[in-house]
Amino acid sequence: MNASTRSGLCLAAAALMTVGVGAPATAADAWSYGARDGSVTLFYGEKPPAGEPPNEETIQLSLSCRMGSGVVRILVGETSDKLKPGDTVRLTLSAAQVATTVPAKLLPNQLAGVPSLQATAPVGSAVFNVVARLGRAGRG
Repeated sequence: MNASTRSGLCLAAAALMTVGVGAPATAADAWSYGARDGSVTLFYGEKPPAGEPPNEETIQLSLSCRMGSGVVRILVGETSDKLKPGDTVRLTLSAAQVATTVPAKLLPNQLAGVPSLQATAPVGSAVFNVVARLGRAGRG
């Protein structure tokens, strides 16, 4: 896989969550995109004011990828009170009946009172390849 393809898949990986989550949960929730220092990130959560970056405390989900790294970093801001920080779980990402499952770690989140979830997934995962194909088909 060449660098251009990896970069495209990095962006496609960020777009994955628009396929899975769909419409905002509330009028205040929205997707935001950011690029900085060679990384691209897609955030879902409370819509920031125009020109402002997303507030870390109101981000429900983020997918980020450093260009050329081949890895997508996934962070879910709040999980469940049934889960405990330090535990490991499996996270499944799916699109168009294709799924990729990766290990995830639960992190303390004192502000929310429930753990956050952190995982990484290879950009070349089957689910990201499907999302890239869906994105190309949607442009046609």
